[in-house]
Amino acid sequence: MRNTSAIAAALSVALVAIAGCSSTPTARQDQSSPYYAVPVGAVLELREPIRIRAGATRSWLQFGKATGDRFDHYAPNCNVEVRHLDQENVQLVRPGRFTVRRTQQVREEVVRARRPAQVAALWRVGGGVDAGGPNLIYEGYHLWLDSPEQPEVMRLTCRGAYAEPSNAKPPSIEEIRSVLGGIATLTLP
Repeated sequence: MRNTSAIAAALSVALVAIAGCSSTPTARQDQSSPYYAVPVGAVLELREPIRIRAGATRSWLQFGKATGDRFDHYAPNCNVEVRHLDQENVQLVRPGRFTVRRTQQVREEVVRARRPAQVAALWRVGGGVDAGGPNLIYEGYHLWLDSPEQPEVMRLTCRGAYAEPSNAKPPSIEEIRSVLGGIATLTLP
């Protein structure tokens, strides 16, 4: 019984050590690390207008371009989001300066579709089974924005590539800047 307790204690220590490796204090202080969050007071300067289609509250940016509703899930991406849904009109986020007033780390899990199990391609088993493999996730940051000129602009959300939990990471500052391209600049305080 003592050996079982000792093994459990050793495993607990190992798991805590492994979990701490991905976001150590040093990683959070290194601007090249994906775990370095955009600090409060950073400035997003939008150089080009962003169109948000009627019936939507956000529009994506990727590879230095505004992509509307479409983006490559397997590469870093950002979206600009407004506070209110307009079902009938396109909304326009105008060029301007936005101050980051809060940064929030996010982890979004996407549950894979369930499908009925098939046995010998003839029989279906009720209840469904997982489509296979682990659920994929995004890790990233909500950058809550403030602009007296455009209070309807709520936030910029930037995510790393869609990946299995063990490979998912938020985008680094340089990856965010690459996503924004010439559309916007991100200046740290």
